[in-house]
Amino acid sequence: MYILDAGNQRIQQFTPGSNVGVTVFEGSYNSGFGSTAYSMIMDSLGNLYVADYNGMRVQKITLVTRSSCSGIMTTTAPTITTTTRPSVATCSTAVYKTNATSVITNLTGYPYATALDTSNNIYVSDSTVRVYKFSTNTTTFSNSNVIAPMIYQTLNTGGSSLSQIGLILGLFIEEKTNSIYMSDIGGYISSNYYYGSSYNYRIQRWSLTPGTVAGTTVAGYGSGSASGSYNSISASYGLYVDSYGTLFVSDNAYRRVTTWPQNTVSGILVAGTEVAGSNLTYLNGPQGIWIDRNANIFVVVSGNHRVVKWTVNATSGILVAGGFWQGPFSTQFNWPTAIIIDAYGNMYILDA
Repeated sequence: MYILDAGNQRIQQFTPGSNVGVTVFEGSYNSGFGSTAYSMIMDSLGNLYVADYNGMRVQKITLVTRSSCSGIMTTTAPTITTTTRPSVATCSTAVYKTNATSVITNLTGYPYATALDTSNNIYVSDSTVRVYKFSTNTTTFSNSNVIAPMIYQTLNTGGSSLSQIGLILGLFIEEKTNSIYMSDIGGYISSNYYYGSSYNYRIQRWSLTPGTVAGTTVAGYGSGSASGSYNSISASYGLYVDSYGTLFVSDNAYRRVTTWPQNTVSGILVAGTEVAGSNLTYLNGPQGIWIDRNANIFVVVSGNHRVVKWTVNATSGILVAGGFWQGPFSTQFNWPTAIIIDAYGNMYILDA
């Protein structure tokens, strides 16, 4: 498991069954990423990419070697529930470069969310209310990189029609349907201030087929309102779509995770109690999520500085990492934000 730990500017690795993390990358702003990083992805070679918000860039952390893995990996690799998650097994002895490389540096806004398809194309949303696609061979920005919105929409100004988007906090690629899911809060960022002239609070699915000009609302009202009921969502930083097409939404302000089966208009509560608290029944500021082959839900609970696992029909989570107050030690996090679990169950956490 790989987890993005936002306050400590590091990435922690946890092997299956261990609650003690190993730092696989740690760096300052110049050599790594700043203290505001919301998203992390892994390509098919095991390289990690972090959306560095303050740096207005995407940083690549290169896997140097994954040798000496024999005998360390679990005997049966978990089956990832969607083809868009990493199939590479990096193992507990993986070594990463100590300095990150800036692979996308000319964004016009602050990056929030990232996603990766099976061809290792990188998708990035930023504060200019755009979603971009970059190939691994070309990371130079041009208008051809924009995949949403595809019709005229003033830069830095969000919209609420199906052909428009607002501020996108989460992304997920579903290869089976050639679609990208977007967590659309609405509004826009200007001069570091959020302007919510149109609150969307919806999850949009856009086809990646060239020429697509509008999305489809698959979760949330999609009409600029949010009430806390199960047919609404708030700000969501974490999205996941399993092999059955069921959407999982990490709902930050409502402190819960809901599932949205295909063609439904209301979510189902599967984790959290919708109130703040410190025990394991609560999700205080959930962000990144991951679903394993047994439908266990792993949630990065940023406000509680921990990662918890919710089994099917559970009424409380199980602590798997962190939770010992916030701090810099191997058992602690400081506002973690994102999670990756590789094909052999290693967990990586972004502690930025």
